[in-house]
Order: sequence, then C-alpha cells, then structure tokens
Amino acid sequence: MGTKLTEDDLQSVLAAEQTYSTHIEAARALGIGVSAYSERLRRARARGIKPGASVVATDNLDLLRRQNARLEGEIKSMVKRLGEHDDTLHIVKNLIHDCDEPARPPKWITKPTVGKNTGVPTLFLSDIHYDEVVKADQISRVNAYDRAIANVRLERLFTKAIDLLIHHMAKPQYDYFVLNLGGDCLSGLIHEELRETNEAPISQSILALMDQLIAGIEMLLVHFPKMIVNGVVGNHGRWDKKPRMKNRVYENYEWLLYQFLARHFGDNKDVVFNVADGADLPYTIYSTRYLLTHGDQFKGGSGIAGALSPLMLGDARKRKRAIAIDQPFDYLMMGHWHTLWMAKGIIVNGSVKGYDEYASQSNFDFELPQQWMFVTHPQWGITARWPIILEKPGTKF
Repeated sequence: MGTKLTEDDLQSVLAAEQTYSTHIEAARALGIGVSAYSERLRRARARGIKPGASVVATDNLDLLRRQNARLEGEIKSMVKRLGEHDDTLHIVKNLIHDCDEPARPPKWITKPTVGKNTGVPTLFLSDIHYDEVVKADQISRVNAYDRAIANVRLERLFTKAIDLLIHHMAKPQYDYFVLNLGGDCLSGLIHEELRETNEAPISQSILALMDQLIAGIEMLLVHFPKMIVNGVVGNHGRWDKKPRMKNRVYENYEWLLYQFLARHFGDNKDVVFNVADGADLPYTIYSTRYLLTHGDQFKGGSGIAGALSPLMLGDARKRKRAIAIDQPFDYLMMGHWHTLWMAKGIIVNGSVKGYDEYASQSNFDFELPQQWMFVTHPQWGITARWPIILEKPGTKF
C-alpha cells in the first residue's frame, strides 16, 4: 500500500461510494480492485475528507467523468444480464470439450487421391435406442432388445461394414471414412414407460454406449485412418417431455455423448468430429452435397402411403429453404422412421433396435434391424450401397 494518493483520488472513492450500492460496483467503475477501493475509502475517512469537500468534486469535468463511469457500469451490467444464458452455454461447452472453436476441416476432406479412387464410404448409424427393452413375447416373438443384444448388433454392424468395404470390393482405395450419427442413439426419458422399463439410468446408458462406439470407431480406424464423424441429435435424447425449438441440441443427452466421443479422440488429428448446433447438418463429399437431419420434424405417415407423404413434403420444404439461403443439397439423410429406403435424393435409415411394441400396436410393416452404408464416388456420386442387416431373418427370440 505504498501508492501515493492525492486528495482527488480519495474524493473519487467517496463519490463512488455515494453513487453505487456495493463496493464491487464502485471499484469496477473506478477501474481498481475491491481491496484497493476499501483501502482508499479507509484513508479518506481517516483524513476526515467529506464528500464534496474537494475542489475537484465541484469541477464539472470530474463530475462528467463520474457520471460516465456510472453509466459504463450500468451498461456492462445490462450486457452481462443479456448474455447470461450464452455465457452459461459456452462454459458448459468448454467444460466438456473445446466446442466454441470453429470447425477446421483438414485438407484431405476435399482433396481426392490421384489415380484409381473408389471414393468415400459412409456408414449411417441411427436409432440405436440404447438400453431400451423390447419383450419378445409382447410382439409375437419377432424381435427382442436389451443392452446385450444392442452390443452384439453394434459389433456386427462395424464388422460387416469393414468386411464389405475391404473384402467385397476389387482393390479398393478410399480417401477417408464418414460415420454419420443420426440421432436417437439413446432410449431416453421422454415417455414414462421408458423411464420405468429402460435397462439403466440415462447417465449409465451414456457411458455404456460411449464404450461401444469407441470400440467401433477404433475398429474402423485400423482400416480407415482418416475419418469424419458427423452428428445430429434425435428426439429421444431430449431433456424435456415436450419437443423444444430453443437450444434443441444442447439440452439433449446425445449432444453430451457426441462431445465425450470427440474428447476421447481429441489427440488424433485425423479424426474430425462435426456435431451440429441445430437440427440439420450440411456437409459435402467431393461435389456431392448432403443434409443430415434426424427426421422428427416431419409429421404424419398414416394411410396407404405410410411415411412417403410426410417425407416427400418435408424434403420439398427443406430444399426450398436450402435454395433460398444458398445451401442446396443433393441428398437428404434422416433416421427416426425405422424404415430403410433410398429414393431419389432421400436416404432414410432403419434402426438397430428393430421392431417394437409401438410398431406392433400401430400395425406398421415388419422390418429387420438394419442400417445403410454406401460409397460416394468423386465423379459419379453414390455408387455402391448396402443395407447391413443386423439379425438373421426368421430369428426367434
């Protein structure tokens, strides 16, 4: 405390004390720390200086400075209140992973190899509904599901994907690998019956599924050392029972799952995570443009046309908006519908869970658990494509 203080310095402290309600606000307005403010206030009182006793206090310039300092303090306080929610969001994101950094795709994403090139394979993984329990005796014994079955099917998915791409293609040469996580990876808690029948609490489900996905990604990296993981959240992982538009992504357990995965592979610069901050994620492979979404935005599906009507209508609306904002796409990719099909410009994924009580009671068509995989060629777009079936037809549970 060896700083030499003038009477003007001490007078400004007394003036700040009268202007602000707390020492913190007063110290901030003066540009000093709280301890320094308290020490100056003590010295002013010890010298018997009274508010208004200094000539500087009556000086118009000094008065304007104090008023300006007070207004600056009020403005900072207002800005802080307005940005409180965003600040909290950024803190959460930074605690989990350095997510506020803009995406920096490596050059190999858009740079094809020279010579013979098979293209870029994409494995579309969605609608795992991890830790949901499906009882075989409640759906004519055509399917069953629990954590153990999910783990077997996930291992089968990654193993079959590698086998098809490596051993069933003639001298393949791939630039990199794309893994699309299309949402509804977790069973979630949006329905009371799920909360009652899920195999484990949601926090344990996240960790257990993370282990399975890490194992699958590491299996792929043995054969495809360069990889992009794209992610959008689904509707089953949301925190609230009612769907929300504000902060849809961040208030969803799947966003946490994706960030944990990104953090695990953070030291590998050849594994790039691209997690959407909104419902849709546009990306490009060579010159082919994709839009990845979950698919729960599209409603309807009754009648003889089934899901075709809402999907075609939703695709038309998204394409119209995409053109208006100069982000056109060639293929719309989605999960959610648990029905594997690929029409012109639309790719809809199946599910890992398979047929369940809801599908049975709604009289939906039976479908085996299956997922899409396809290859994007630099010149021809989508060429080879496979539905990877995760259970043998006719399996009895």
